[in-house]
Amino acid sequence: YLPNLKLCLGKKYLILIINMKNKDRIILFYSNDKKTFENNFDKIKIETDLNEYDKKIIFFQNPLLWGKIKNINGYEFHFDSLELWLFQSEFFNLKQKIIKNYKEIAYHVKYLTVHSKVSYDYFKKINSNVFIKIIKNGVDLDDFKSNKSIKLPFENDNFIIGIVGIFSENYDYPLLIKLVNKFPKISWVFIGRFHLVHLNRKKIVQQKDKLFQMDNVHLVPYGSLKKISPFIKKFNIGLVPYSTEETDNDYWKSRDVLKKYQYWACGIDVLSSKIDDVEKGYEKYIYYYNDYDDVVNYIE
Repeated sequence: YLPNLKLCLGKKYLILIINMKNKDRIILFYSNDKKTFENNFDKIKIETDLNEYDKKIIFFQNPLLWGKIKNINGYEFHFDSLELWLFQSEFFNLKQKIIKNYKEIAYHVKYLTVHSKVSYDYFKKINSNVFIKIIKNGVDLDDFKSNKSIKLPFENDNFIIGIVGIFSENYDYPLLIKLVNKFPKISWVFIGRFHLVHLNRKKIVQQKDKLFQMDNVHLVPYGSLKKISPFIKKFNIGLVPYSTEETDNDYWKSRDVLKKYQYWACGIDVLSSKIDDVEKGYEKYIYYYNDYDDVVNYIE
Protein backbone atom coordinates (compact mmCIF):
# COMPACT_ATOMS: atom_id res chain seq x y z
CA TYR A 1 0.00 0.00 0.00
CA LEU A 2 2.59 2.56 1.05
CA PRO A 3 4.90 2.32 -1.99
CA ASN A 4 1.89 2.91 -4.23
CA LEU A 5 1.22 6.31 -2.71
CA LYS A 6 3.95 7.70 -4.98
CA LEU A 7 4.79 10.58 -2.68
CA CYS A 8 7.86 12.67 -3.45
CA LEU A 9 9.91 11.85 -0.39
CA GLY A 10 13.47 12.46 -1.50
CA LYS A 11 16.32 9.98 -1.68
CA LYS A 12 15.94 8.77 1.88
CA TYR A 13 12.73 8.87 3.79
CA LEU A 14 11.17 7.47 6.91
CA ILE A 15 7.51 6.79 7.56
CA LEU A 16 6.29 6.19 11.10
CA ILE A 17 3.07 4.22 11.10
CA ILE A 18 1.25 4.74 14.37
CA ASN A 19 -1.33 2.20 15.43
CA MET A 20 -2.89 0.77 18.56
CA LYS A 21 -1.75 -2.63 19.76
CA ASN A 22 -2.79 -4.14 23.07
CA LYS A 23 -3.74 -0.64 24.25
CA ASP A 24 -0.13 0.54 23.81
CA ARG A 25 0.94 3.05 21.21
CA ILE A 26 3.16 1.32 18.69
CA ILE A 27 5.22 2.83 15.93
CA LEU A 28 6.26 0.82 12.90
CA PHE A 29 9.23 2.38 11.14
CA TYR A 30 9.12 2.04 7.38
CA SER A 31 11.98 3.40 5.29
CA ASN A 32 13.00 3.09 1.66
CA ASP A 33 15.98 0.94 2.59
CA LYS A 34 13.45 -1.85 3.35
CA LYS A 35 14.16 -1.92 7.07
CA THR A 36 11.15 -2.29 9.33
CA PHE A 37 11.01 -2.57 13.06
CA GLU A 38 8.66 -1.81 15.94
CA ASN A 39 9.18 0.28 19.04
CA ASN A 40 7.12 1.52 21.91
CA PHE A 41 5.99 5.09 21.28
CA ASP A 42 6.50 6.07 24.93
CA LYS A 43 10.12 4.93 25.09
CA ILE A 44 11.69 6.27 21.91
CA LYS A 45 12.81 9.84 21.29
CA ILE A 46 11.56 10.15 17.77
CA GLU A 47 12.81 13.71 17.34
CA THR A 48 16.49 12.74 17.60
CA ASP A 49 18.91 10.38 15.86
CA LEU A 50 16.75 10.31 12.73
CA ASN A 51 18.26 13.30 10.92
CA GLU A 52 19.81 11.11 8.21
CA TYR A 53 16.48 11.04 6.40
CA ASP A 54 15.51 13.73 3.89
CA LYS A 55 11.87 13.50 4.93
CA LYS A 56 10.17 12.09 7.97
CA ILE A 57 6.47 11.34 7.88
CA ILE A 58 4.07 10.19 10.56
CA PHE A 59 1.37 8.06 8.97
CA PHE A 60 -1.78 7.44 11.01
CA GLN A 61 -5.36 6.24 10.49
CA ASN A 62 -6.87 6.80 13.94
CA PRO A 63 -8.18 10.39 14.31
CA LEU A 64 -8.24 10.00 18.10
CA LEU A 65 -4.42 9.87 18.08
CA TRP A 66 -4.16 13.41 16.72
CA GLY A 67 -4.00 15.08 20.12
CA LYS A 68 -1.05 12.88 21.14
CA ILE A 69 1.06 13.39 18.03
CA LYS A 70 0.22 16.83 16.61
CA ASN A 71 2.97 18.64 18.54
CA ILE A 72 5.80 16.34 17.43
CA ASN A 73 8.32 18.51 15.58
CA GLY A 74 10.27 17.71 12.43
CA TYR A 75 7.68 15.46 10.79
CA GLU A 76 5.10 15.79 8.06
CA PHE A 77 1.79 14.13 8.80
CA HIS A 78 -0.12 11.76 6.54
CA PHE A 79 -3.65 10.86 7.60
CA ASP A 80 -5.37 7.95 5.88
CA SER A 81 -9.11 8.05 6.52
CA LEU A 82 -10.38 4.48 6.26
CA GLU A 83 -13.91 5.69 6.99
CA LEU A 84 -15.62 8.60 8.71
CA TRP A 85 -15.70 7.62 12.37
CA LEU A 86 -18.24 10.30 13.32
CA PHE A 87 -20.94 8.10 11.72
CA GLN A 88 -19.82 4.93 13.52
CA SER A 89 -21.95 3.78 16.47
CA GLU A 90 -18.88 2.46 18.28
CA PHE A 91 -17.64 6.04 18.71
CA PHE A 92 -20.98 7.71 19.41
CA ASN A 93 -19.79 9.17 22.72
CA LEU A 94 -16.63 10.55 21.06
CA LYS A 95 -18.35 12.14 18.07
CA GLN A 96 -17.61 15.77 18.99
CA LYS A 97 -13.95 15.02 19.69
CA ILE A 98 -13.65 13.21 16.36
CA ILE A 99 -15.23 16.13 14.50
CA LYS A 100 -12.84 18.55 16.23
CA ASN A 101 -9.83 16.37 15.32
CA TYR A 102 -10.99 16.02 11.71
CA LYS A 103 -11.11 19.81 11.40
CA GLU A 104 -7.57 20.18 12.75
CA ILE A 105 -6.29 17.29 10.63
CA ALA A 106 -7.69 18.85 7.45
CA TYR A 107 -5.63 22.00 8.08
CA HIS A 108 -2.42 20.55 9.48
CA VAL A 109 -1.55 17.32 7.66
CA LYS A 110 0.63 17.36 4.57
CA TYR A 111 -1.04 14.40 2.90
CA LEU A 112 -4.61 13.13 3.29
CA THR A 113 -5.88 9.98 1.61
CA VAL A 114 -9.44 8.67 1.60
CA HIS A 115 -11.22 5.70 0.07
CA SER A 116 -14.46 7.26 -1.18
CA LYS A 117 -15.98 10.38 -2.74
CA VAL A 118 -18.06 10.90 0.43
CA SER A 119 -14.90 11.20 2.55
CA TYR A 120 -13.21 13.35 -0.09
CA ASP A 121 -16.10 15.83 -0.07
CA TYR A 122 -16.20 15.87 3.74
CA PHE A 123 -12.58 16.99 4.13
CA LYS A 124 -12.68 19.34 1.14
CA LYS A 125 -15.65 21.10 2.73
CA ILE A 126 -13.52 21.72 5.84
CA ASN A 127 -10.47 22.90 3.89
CA SER A 128 -10.75 23.31 0.15
CA ASN A 129 -6.96 23.62 -0.15
CA VAL A 130 -6.06 20.35 1.58
CA PHE A 131 -3.89 17.93 -0.45
CA ILE A 132 -6.20 14.93 -0.72
CA LYS A 133 -6.36 11.89 -2.94
CA ILE A 134 -8.85 9.04 -3.28
CA ILE A 135 -7.08 5.67 -3.20
CA LYS A 136 -9.41 2.73 -3.68
CA ASN A 137 -9.03 -0.42 -1.64
CA GLY A 138 -7.52 -3.65 -2.92
CA VAL A 139 -5.82 -6.92 -2.06
CA ASP A 140 -2.46 -8.54 -2.69
CA LEU A 141 -3.21 -11.11 -5.39
CA ASP A 142 -0.38 -13.30 -4.09
CA ASP A 143 -2.54 -13.99 -1.04
CA PHE A 144 -5.27 -15.42 -3.27
CA LYS A 145 -3.28 -17.77 -5.49
CA SER A 146 -3.63 -20.80 -3.26
CA ASN A 147 -5.27 -23.85 -4.84
CA LYS A 148 -5.22 -25.71 -1.55
CA SER A 149 -8.18 -28.07 -1.18
CA ILE A 150 -10.17 -27.55 2.00
CA LYS A 151 -13.33 -29.01 3.46
CA LEU A 152 -16.05 -26.85 4.88
CA PRO A 153 -17.45 -28.08 8.24
CA PHE A 154 -20.54 -29.55 6.60
CA GLU A 155 -21.03 -32.08 3.87
CA ASN A 156 -23.40 -31.30 1.01
CA ASP A 157 -23.35 -30.27 -2.62
CA ASN A 158 -25.61 -27.27 -2.17
CA PHE A 159 -25.22 -23.94 -3.91
CA ILE A 160 -23.20 -21.75 -1.53
CA ILE A 161 -23.68 -18.07 -0.78
CA GLY A 162 -20.88 -16.86 1.45
CA ILE A 163 -19.87 -13.88 3.54
CA VAL A 164 -16.36 -13.25 4.81
CA GLY A 165 -14.96 -10.80 7.35
CA ILE A 166 -16.06 -9.17 10.59
CA PHE A 167 -19.79 -9.55 11.25
CA SER A 168 -20.95 -6.25 12.71
CA GLU A 169 -24.18 -4.61 13.77
CA ASN A 170 -24.35 -3.05 10.31
CA TYR A 171 -25.42 -6.29 8.64
CA ASP A 172 -29.02 -6.43 7.46
CA TYR A 173 -29.97 -9.39 9.68
CA PRO A 174 -33.76 -9.23 8.97
CA LEU A 175 -33.00 -9.47 5.25
CA LEU A 176 -30.63 -12.41 5.78
CA ILE A 177 -33.22 -14.29 7.86
CA LYS A 178 -35.85 -13.83 5.13
CA LEU A 179 -33.44 -15.03 2.44
CA VAL A 180 -32.36 -18.11 4.40
CA ASN A 181 -36.03 -19.03 4.87
CA LYS A 182 -36.73 -18.44 1.19
CA PHE A 183 -33.83 -20.65 -0.01
CA PRO A 184 -33.54 -23.63 2.38
CA LYS A 185 -31.51 -25.65 -0.15
CA ILE A 186 -28.78 -23.02 -0.33
CA SER A 187 -25.92 -23.25 2.16
CA TRP A 188 -25.27 -19.85 3.74
CA VAL A 189 -21.67 -19.77 4.94
CA PHE A 190 -20.25 -17.07 7.22
CA ILE A 191 -16.46 -17.03 7.62
CA GLY A 192 -15.03 -14.67 10.22
CA ARG A 193 -15.84 -13.31 13.66
CA PHE A 194 -18.36 -11.06 15.41
CA HIS A 195 -17.84 -7.48 16.52
CA LEU A 196 -21.08 -6.09 17.97
CA VAL A 197 -20.88 -2.73 19.75
CA HIS A 198 -24.11 -1.06 18.67
CA LEU A 199 -26.21 0.94 21.13
CA ASN A 200 -29.11 -1.37 20.23
CA ARG A 201 -26.93 -4.43 20.73
CA LYS A 202 -29.53 -6.62 22.50
CA LYS A 203 -31.94 -6.57 19.55
CA ILE A 204 -29.14 -7.23 17.07
CA VAL A 205 -27.78 -10.15 19.11
CA GLN A 206 -31.28 -11.67 19.10
CA GLN A 207 -31.44 -11.36 15.31
CA LYS A 208 -27.95 -12.81 14.93
CA ASP A 209 -28.75 -15.75 17.20
CA LYS A 210 -31.94 -16.48 15.27
CA LEU A 211 -30.00 -16.48 12.00
CA PHE A 212 -27.32 -18.90 13.19
CA GLN A 213 -29.85 -21.33 14.64
CA MET A 214 -31.17 -22.05 11.15
CA ASP A 215 -30.20 -25.42 9.69
CA ASN A 216 -28.72 -24.16 6.43
CA VAL A 217 -26.55 -21.46 8.05
CA HIS A 218 -22.93 -22.31 8.89
CA LEU A 219 -20.38 -20.27 10.83
CA VAL A 220 -16.68 -20.87 10.21
CA PRO A 221 -14.58 -18.86 12.69
CA TYR A 222 -11.43 -17.70 10.96
CA GLY A 223 -8.82 -15.09 11.76
CA SER A 224 -6.20 -14.95 9.00
CA LEU A 225 -7.49 -13.27 5.86
CA LYS A 226 -4.28 -14.19 4.05
CA LYS A 227 -5.26 -17.86 4.24
CA ILE A 228 -8.92 -17.43 3.49
CA SER A 229 -8.97 -17.74 -0.30
CA PRO A 230 -9.55 -21.55 -0.37
CA PHE A 231 -12.75 -20.94 1.60
CA ILE A 232 -13.95 -18.10 -0.62
CA LYS A 233 -13.34 -20.21 -3.73
CA LYS A 234 -15.99 -22.61 -2.43
CA PHE A 235 -18.63 -19.87 -2.75
CA ASN A 236 -20.91 -19.52 -5.74
CA ILE A 237 -21.81 -15.97 -4.75
CA GLY A 238 -20.01 -13.57 -2.43
CA LEU A 239 -22.48 -11.47 -0.44
CA VAL A 240 -22.03 -7.94 0.97
CA PRO A 241 -25.24 -7.57 3.03
CA TYR A 242 -24.82 -4.28 4.87
CA SER A 243 -27.83 -2.29 6.01
CA THR A 244 -28.74 0.77 3.96
CA GLU A 245 -30.87 2.40 6.64
CA GLU A 246 -30.33 6.11 7.15
CA THR A 247 -28.39 5.53 10.39
CA ASP A 248 -25.88 3.26 8.66
CA ASN A 249 -25.58 4.65 5.17
CA ASP A 250 -23.27 7.64 5.73
CA TYR A 251 -20.73 5.48 7.52
CA TRP A 252 -20.62 2.78 4.87
CA LYS A 253 -20.57 5.23 1.98
CA SER A 254 -17.39 6.68 3.44
CA ARG A 255 -15.67 3.31 3.07
CA ASP A 256 -14.47 1.17 0.21
CA VAL A 257 -15.58 -2.26 1.37
CA LEU A 258 -12.78 -4.84 1.21
CA LYS A 259 -15.05 -7.88 0.80
CA LYS A 260 -15.78 -7.24 -2.85
CA TYR A 261 -12.06 -7.17 -3.71
CA GLN A 262 -11.52 -10.47 -1.89
CA TYR A 263 -14.41 -12.04 -3.82
CA TRP A 264 -13.15 -10.66 -7.14
CA ALA A 265 -9.64 -11.98 -6.41
CA CYS A 266 -11.18 -15.46 -6.14
CA GLY A 267 -13.18 -15.06 -9.34
CA ILE A 268 -16.69 -15.22 -7.86
CA ASP A 269 -19.80 -13.12 -8.44
CA VAL A 270 -20.49 -10.28 -6.00
CA LEU A 271 -23.96 -9.41 -4.72
CA SER A 272 -24.03 -6.24 -2.62
CA SER A 273 -26.29 -3.68 -1.03
CA LYS A 274 -25.78 -0.20 -2.49
CA ILE A 275 -23.37 1.13 0.09
CA ASP A 276 -20.41 2.35 -1.92
CA ASP A 277 -19.27 3.05 -5.44
CA VAL A 278 -16.87 1.13 -7.63
CA GLU A 279 -14.43 2.62 -10.06
CA LYS A 280 -15.55 3.07 -13.64
CA GLY A 281 -15.31 -0.19 -15.54
CA TYR A 282 -15.93 -2.42 -12.53
CA GLU A 283 -19.73 -2.08 -12.53
CA LYS A 284 -20.17 -5.25 -14.58
CA TYR A 285 -18.46 -7.33 -11.88
CA ILE A 286 -20.90 -6.48 -9.10
CA TYR A 287 -24.69 -6.57 -8.78
CA TYR A 288 -26.15 -3.97 -6.43
CA TYR A 289 -29.53 -4.80 -4.95
CA ASN A 290 -32.08 -2.37 -3.54
CA ASP A 291 -34.34 -4.71 -1.59
CA TYR A 292 -35.34 -8.29 -0.83
CA ASP A 293 -37.06 -8.83 -4.17
CA ASP A 294 -33.92 -7.76 -6.04
CA VAL A 295 -31.85 -10.37 -4.18
CA VAL A 296 -34.41 -13.12 -4.77
CA ASN A 297 -34.58 -12.36 -8.52
CA TYR A 298 -30.77 -12.38 -8.79
CA ILE A 299 -30.37 -15.70 -6.97
CA GLU A 300 -33.18 -17.38 -8.90
